[in-house]
Order: sequence, then C-alpha cells, then structure tokens
Amino acid sequence: ADMKQCAGKNVITVGYGKSAFDCAEFSSEVAASSTLLFREAHWPVPRKILGLIPFEYATFNRLGGALLLPGYPNMGPLEWMLHKIPYLLNFFWWLVSAIFSLQFGFHTVPDMMPEKPFIEDFWQAAGVLPRPEFFSKVRRGSISAVKGSIKSLKRGTVELMNGEELPCDMLIMATGYKSEVDPLVPAALRAKEEKD
Repeated sequence: ADMKQCAGKNVITVGYGKSAFDCAEFSSEVAASSTLLFREAHWPVPRKILGLIPFEYATFNRLGGALLLPGYPNMGPLEWMLHKIPYLLNFFWWLVSAIFSLQFGFHTVPDMMPEKPFIEDFWQAAGVLPRPEFFSKVRRGSISAVKGSIKSLKRGTVELMNGEELPCDMLIMATGYKSEVDPLVPAALRAKEEKD
C-alpha cells in the first residue's frame, strides 16, 4: 500500500492480525494519528523469545509438538510422558503467557492483553507475529490501541458502540476474509473495485 495516502490524516486500522499491525505501524510514520481498533485481542508471538530463542526453534520441533494441549490421540512416548506429569503442561503454557505478556509490555497497554489463555487462543487465532517495533510504538503512543466495535461512520469520525467518537480521515479494514462491516459501507461504495 502507498502510505503517502495517510500523510497528515487521522488513520484508523480495524483488525488484530498481522496485516492490521503492519498497516497501523506503517501509517504511524506519516499520519497525524494512527489507531488500531479491534474487538478482541489475540496472543502475539515474538520473533525471538526473551530476545534470545527464535520462535520457530522453540515450537517447530518434537518437544514443541509434545507440549501442545490437548494431546494427540496417538501419542508417542515423549508426548505420553509429558502429558502424564500432573500440571506440567498447564504450568508451561502459563509461563509462556507470562513471558510473552512481559516481553510485549501488556501491563502498560491492558486492552491488548488477550482474555483467553495462550494455548486456547493459539488454536483459534494461530498467533500473530508482529514486526519487532510494533508494541514499542504502541507503548510510546505512536499507535493508539482501542478495544471496541464500530457503530457508525460519520464525516471525520468513527462512532463506537460505547458512544466514543474517534477522529478518522481514513479507515483501513484489515479484518481478514470475513468482513462484518459491509452494513456500514454504502452499497455504491461496496460495488467499487480497487485498481491494481
């Protein structure tokens, strides 16, 4: 996308996936304001756990697979052993959540703290892999993170279900393939296609 279109504007990016994170981060470089608007926070995963271990090394191996909950129906010896130790896997995934929460600084941006436990959210949302600077920009205020749902679009603002209005000159929909905002967009605008 051409981020020059965002220059000097109040930009709201709707969504909580990789595309939404990227759009909010890139627009923050040139926009008057950049806001990430989302209904539900999901667990992101760092590129390097504690800044040391690449995420794929910790997960995409036999041990990472053996630690998953729930266990596979046909477990091998390692999986069977790990799943038989009381509370081990629950503690492990709690520890992963605590490390990721600390690493991303969720204590300073509580709206971005996922409500579901990591492993439950992982199976539903598959983990978001943000760019390294994304959460530090949120903590510094370069990107505002707002949890809420759109009620209506007005000229120059977006009204949320709670009545709050956010300044908006440009709305970027980065919600994935299941868009639930079509009722908000006029039919004539929905019929238009973007030029490649």
